[in-house]
Amino acid sequence: MNPLRLLFASILTATLLAAAPTTSEAEPITSEAEPTTTSVAAPPRFSKEMKQLLTWMTGDFDNRNIAKRDTTVAVREAHIVRVWENLYSDAAWLYEEITDGNGNPISQRFFRLTDGINGTIEAVLFTMYDISAVAGEYKKKVPFEGYEPRQDLDELPDCNLFFQLKGESRFQGGSVDKNCSFAVKEDDEYVMYSYTVYENKVVIAERGYSDRNEPRWGPTDTEKGLELRRRDPEAAPKPAAAAAKSSSSAKKK
Repeated sequence: MNPLRLLFASILTATLLAAAPTTSEAEPITSEAEPTTTSVAAPPRFSKEMKQLLTWMTGDFDNRNIAKRDTTVAVREAHIVRVWENLYSDAAWLYEEITDGNGNPISQRFFRLTDGINGTIEAVLFTMYDISAVAGEYKKKVPFEGYEPRQDLDELPDCNLFFQLKGESRFQGGSVDKNCSFAVKEDDEYVMYSYTVYENKVVIAERGYSDRNEPRWGPTDTEKGLELRRRDPEAAPKPAAAAAKSSSSAKKK
């Protein structure tokens, strides 16, 4: 090779190497980070009516005082707790377990409550496969931790309840469709549910009907149903600030 060309090539190579950035000077190779996911939802924004209903409806209730006065009345307890509070911001979830006086479960179900229009609150009912296996779950500090509503629950079609605040003292709720077949007995066509929720009392009524809309079991239309009083009113959950005014002025039944 021509000596001049060789010298030129050597000078060019040395110049390029000197201009190239060293490893410590080079810009680091970055990639756009994948967004992290979390199971904790944003704080829910419920109406004051929803907050008040949740406050009044959750807790431990029984009818022991009534059963003491009337020996024909069987002792019943209701345990209603909030579940999955940190997972969903579009709805509030409740678990209800009704037991006999010895703690044996009689009925269990879940409620998914959402705000509707004109102050109405809709509750969609759910059950779970082999739900008896989770009896007593309400006693835990975090009930149903590790369960996922979308995977573990089954909706009860046509069994939705609709609640509305009546005055300042109570919420009245009940089913409207005559197609709910959950817990129907032999020869029943459908079941209707009714809830009356006070600050320290819950009245629950379940009624079975025939295909001719004739009542077959449950309290009559003039009877209240299962009346359960809060065990310790002093231990009741405190209402949200928005609902506190209405709650404090409610009449105690």
